[in-house]
Amino acid sequence: MTLIYEKDIYEKWVINNIFQKTITQDNEYIFFDGPPFSTGNPHVGHYGNKYIKDTVLRYHAQLNKKIPRRATWDTHGLPIEYEIDKLFGIKTPKQVEEFGIGNYNQECKNIVMRCADFWKKEVSRAGIWLDFDNDAKTMDFDYMNSVWWGFNEMYNKKLIYKSYKILPYSLACKTPLSNFETQQNYQKIIDETLYVKFKLNDRYLLVWTTTPWTLPSNIAIAINKNIIYSIVEYDNEEYIIAEKLVKNVFSKKKGDYKIISTLIGESLINLKYTPLFNCLNNIPTYIIIHGDFVKDTDGTGIVHIAPSYGEDDYNVCIINNIIDKKDKLFMTIDENGYFVNNLLGLEELNSIYYKNYPKNKEILDGNTIIINKLKINNMIFSLFNYEHNYPFCWRSDTPLMYKNKNGST
Repeated sequence: MTLIYEKDIYEKWVINNIFQKTITQDNEYIFFDGPPFSTGNPHVGHYGNKYIKDTVLRYHAQLNKKIPRRATWDTHGLPIEYEIDKLFGIKTPKQVEEFGIGNYNQECKNIVMRCADFWKKEVSRAGIWLDFDNDAKTMDFDYMNSVWWGFNEMYNKKLIYKSYKILPYSLACKTPLSNFETQQNYQKIIDETLYVKFKLNDRYLLVWTTTPWTLPSNIAIAINKNIIYSIVEYDNEEYIIAEKLVKNVFSKKKGDYKIISTLIGESLINLKYTPLFNCLNNIPTYIIIHGDFVKDTDGTGIVHIAPSYGEDDYNVCIINNIIDKKDKLFMTIDENGYFVNNLLGLEELNSIYYKNYPKNKEILDGNTIIINKLKINNMIFSLFNYEHNYPFCWRSDTPLMYKNKNGST
């Protein structure tokens, strides 16, 4: 029995130009390959989708259809830029400008096709037919011009407007991540978690948060109008909290508590509360609003709203006409993770990194400063450590920040 190896079959295809003979028909079948980055070698994920595509295309080839199958490359974006940033120790957009945009682009071009030859060899040996000799790249001027032409056509037809969206943002890579990328690297972390006291007339709204660094951005509080809330007396103060969560929160405190009465959430809508800091300029709000996402299964059934740093927060503010989808929101933290320098009454946060992770007691961070200030003002009901899963950047292994980013829609 004569054994035939895949290498023999591949060499026969090459010698006899089998692939080229399949693309000489007149009846053309249009195919655009989803382009991979050529800065790294192919992995099992690449092979999986390429085998599926190749199977479909071979079927159409047997129907006498011409399928050019040009290999394509994605030569733009984060994977290339991140490699250059690591190589030259670049960490901020300002450093890119100092390095020189032209120089930065050239360094990216130098590495962008470094694995193309390996791709050609290995993908071909895998029995996948692609035309690597007549490839296409997203950095080709024809391609870029076609993209800008298409964008311009949509703009002229008023199909595009500038808006904002809450996205998972990598402070290390200085870019938003896709939802798929966000799922790649969840880690268990321990955060300092607070039950915060927001003053409402002679009582306090009790709010749970795992992100104290967002509190300076608070502009509203969300409750659910259909939830029953209790007014609870404890230590000579009165608190409002979801009825079903009273025992969870107050049983952990020393001393007795007393439920005075209950009320429906609807009765709290549009009431104004006293902000913790009131450090944002020209924010005519600090009211209680309804949010469908607010539940009475954990926390307190009351949620502090910072539309710059939360998707639910942003959407509920749009629904309640507190902000417009075209409004540019005030960001308390810059793109590098440092507090901005114009927060009224919170000048100690100027240029301080928002969060110390992993915790280093020798480094003062914004989270710690905010917690200390709340302690001084007697606005913390309780403080404890909370373990939970949190998404990290899969490239830099640093915590992601959900934040507002502008873009076109």
